[in-house]
Amino acid sequence: MPNIKVSTGSPSSSSQISSPPPVDFLYSTPPSITRVLTYTSPFVHFFSYFLSLVTWSTGNPSESCLLVAAWWTICLYPTEIIIYGTHILLLVWIGWKWVEKGKSEKLGKPSSASKSTSQLDLNRTVSEIHTISDKLTSFHALINLIRSNVDWTNSSQTQKVVRGLIYSYPIWLVLTYFVSLTWIFIILGTFGLVWHSPWFKFTRYILIKSPIFHGIMDLICVYVCGGNLSQQGERGGFSVRAFGTLISKAKEQQKKLAGKKDNNNKDENKTCTDLIFRFVIYENQRWWLGLDWTTNLFLNERPAWSDEYNEPTNPKSSFELPPTTTISETPEDSNVLIKKTMEWKWENSDWWIDYDGDVDNDGWQYADNRWNNLSSKSGFRKYTRRRKWVRTARLIETIEKIDKSDESKDDEDQQDQQDQQNQENKQNQKITEISEDFETKENNNKPPPYSLSLNSSNSSDNKSKSLPLISRKANGKFDSESISFTVSSEKEN
Repeated sequence: MPNIKVSTGSPSSSSQISSPPPVDFLYSTPPSITRVLTYTSPFVHFFSYFLSLVTWSTGNPSESCLLVAAWWTICLYPTEIIIYGTHILLLVWIGWKWVEKGKSEKLGKPSSASKSTSQLDLNRTVSEIHTISDKLTSFHALINLIRSNVDWTNSSQTQKVVRGLIYSYPIWLVLTYFVSLTWIFIILGTFGLVWHSPWFKFTRYILIKSPIFHGIMDLICVYVCGGNLSQQGERGGFSVRAFGTLISKAKEQQKKLAGKKDNNNKDENKTCTDLIFRFVIYENQRWWLGLDWTTNLFLNERPAWSDEYNEPTNPKSSFELPPTTTISETPEDSNVLIKKTMEWKWENSDWWIDYDGDVDNDGWQYADNRWNNLSSKSGFRKYTRRRKWVRTARLIETIEKIDKSDESKDDEDQQDQQDQQNQENKQNQKITEISEDFETKENNNKPPPYSLSLNSSNSSDNKSKSLPLISRKANGKFDSESISFTVSSEKEN
C-alpha cells in the first residue's frame, strides 16, 4: 500500500437507519476521495432509490408497484422497447436538459452550476452509501450462506446441494418445456420485488405457521436430500475451492501487470481540472420593530452568515477558498515519488443568488420566529428570512512524477559543487590574510618616501640651502640625491 503524506480543503427516508455525521470534504478528505464521490453520486442516488423501491421503504407503496409493472413490461416486450423506446428515451432526456438549461438561464445561473457539487450533495452521497451498506447486510449474509454450502467448507451440506441439483434437474427440464423462460423470469422477479412488501410478509407468516406447508416442505426435503450420493463430489476430481484459488491468483497477477503498465505509462506532469465544487452560504436576517430587517440575531440562533448546516462561515466579501495542499505518495517503485498539488480557483467572477425553490424576486425565504415554515411571502408572523448565495470553484490538481535516483544525483552534484566552492573560498581567504600580513610588515619597515637632511656645508644665514633628498627608486634601491631649493625666511619684526 502506498505511503501518503499530506502537508498544509438528504438523508435516507428510512428512519430506522442512522445517518453518519457531516464530513468536511474540503479540509479533512483527500481530493481523490471527493472526486470519486462526485463521479459516482448519480449511480449511488439511483441504486439507493432502487433499494428503497425493492424494500418498499419509500413511504409510497405505489412507486414499488410501478417497479413491478415495469419489470413485467420489460420481460414481455423487450424487443419493442429496444427498437421503439431507445430513441424516444434519448429524445426525452435531451429535451429535459434543454428545459433545465432554459430555466437556469432565466434564473441567471452560470453554466457551471449544473455540473458542480456542494458539501450537502457529498454528505447526502455518504449518507446513502451508509444506507446501502445497512440494507445489503442481509443480502450479504444470504450470499455467505450459499457460498458456505457450495465451497466444501461443510462436506455434508455441499453433498446435499449436489444431490438436490441432480434430483431437480429433470423437474427443471419438464418445467422449461411447458413454461417459457420469459414467464419464469417474470415470476421469479416478481417474487423478489414483492418479497419485502407488507402483504407478502403477512402471507409468508401465515405459510410458516401452517402445518400443511410444513408437511409439503418436509416431503421436498426428503426427496431432495434422501439417497446415498456421498461419492458424487469426489469422482470428478473437481474442487470449487481450487478453482476459486486459481481465479484469485489470476486476478492478483492481472493487478500487478496493470500496476506496472500504469507506472510505465504515467506522465511525469499531469493536470486535472474536472472537479467543480459549489460553495453555498446563507445570508440570515431578523426583523425588528423600528429597525426593519437587520443582521442582529439572537445569540442562541444561527449566525448572520452560515453554511448549509447553519454553522458560522465568513461573509461572501471575505470568503476564502481552501489553501493549496501538497500530497506526496510513494508507489510500489521506491525510486519514484509522486507529488500532487491541489489548488482551488474560482470558476465564477462573483457570488450569485439561487432562485430555486419558494423564494421572492430578491431570493429571500421568510420564516417564523423559529426559522420554520419557509415561504416566499413576508408579512404577519414572518420575523426571519434567509437568502442563498452560490459560487463555484474548480480544483486544479497537478501531478508530478519525480525520479528519486535523478534527484539524488542532482543533490550529490550540488553538494560537490558547494564543497568545491567552500574550499576555494577558504584558499582565497588564506591568501588574503597572508598578503595583508606581508603588506603590514613592509609598511612598518620601509622609510618614508622622502626625507630631508640639513647640509652642514651651508651657512645658516644663507637664504638658499641645499638639502640631500633620500629617494626610493622604482627598482627598490635607495639613493641620495642633492636638490636645491630656496627656503624663504622672513625676518621677525
